[in-house]
Amino acid sequence: MKQDKGKDKASKQERRAIEARKCSENMRQLAVGFRSLVEDALRDEGLTLPQLRLLKAVKQQTDVSAAALARTCMVTPQTMQAVLERAVHAKWIVRGKSEKNERFVTATLTELGESVLQQGMAMVVRIEERIWQDVGLSDLKQMNETLRAGIAKIEAASGSV
Repeated sequence: MKQDKGKDKASKQERRAIEARKCSENMRQLAVGFRSLVEDALRDEGLTLPQLRLLKAVKQQTDVSAAALARTCMVTPQTMQAVLERAVHAKWIVRGKSEKNERFVTATLTELGESVLQQGMAMVVRIEERIWQDVGLSDLKQMNETLRAGIAKIEAASGSV
């Protein structure tokens, strides 16, 4: 009888490990699929995901280094330079030098940049709505709680803030 309990416990641990692996794989597939849908929608409008991320980052923070923008937008610093140049050329942003630190670039959205950001974010919202339309509010809240707990463990393990 004692042996059966040990076997059940091991079996439960194995099932849990399998489900945890499936969860990680599903999150990865969801993130990749979501990104693909967003990139396709943006491409049809002549916009890229790094460009949309740049516009969003500029709206949130004007005094920032190009390196910090690159990290926020998940691109290399070299790619960020090209994205910034395209945004200036397209008249989405206006750049300047920071009074606080020479290395920092100030960037401000123009009216056109604000409009492009709003259009891009509206596309993202439509995709989110389509993905989650059949999921109940309580399920979404539970999923968010679970994901936040996982994110907290990742941040603790990596020393992130």
